[in-house]
Amino acid sequence: MEIKPNDYILGMWFAEDMEGNNFLASVKKTTEKWECEYRFRYIKDDNIFDSKDEKSFYRFTVGIEAPEEQVKGAMEMLFKCIKIKYNKFSEAVLVQGNVDKFFKAVEGKPWCNMKKMPLN
Repeated sequence: MEIKPNDYILGMWFAEDMEGNNFLASVKKTTEKWECEYRFRYIKDDNIFDSKDEKSFYRFTVGIEAPEEQVKGAMEMLFKCIKIKYNKFSEAVLVQGNVDKFFKAVEGKPWCNMKKMPLN
């Protein structure tokens, strides 16, 4: 997931199953559209960034005219379905703000292994 300084981040959703496999999703609004990115991670080793885990990435967009409450409701419905299988642990973090608010909201979350990168 890439967050740019002018993006509006709706939130992140994380769920894990009994084997440690997990689901992670994020929704942000750019100047043009709502973007949802999500991935499934199937555990193969204990490494975080240089891992041999299998990952499947997906992305979809919704028109900018969609109201935030509708987008949030759709993500909550999707997450409710995901948690049927990924039922060991789950957490939703609503950010509803900019990148600074995002990093404050996910600080200390062991499942959120994101780093700030230079803007170049």
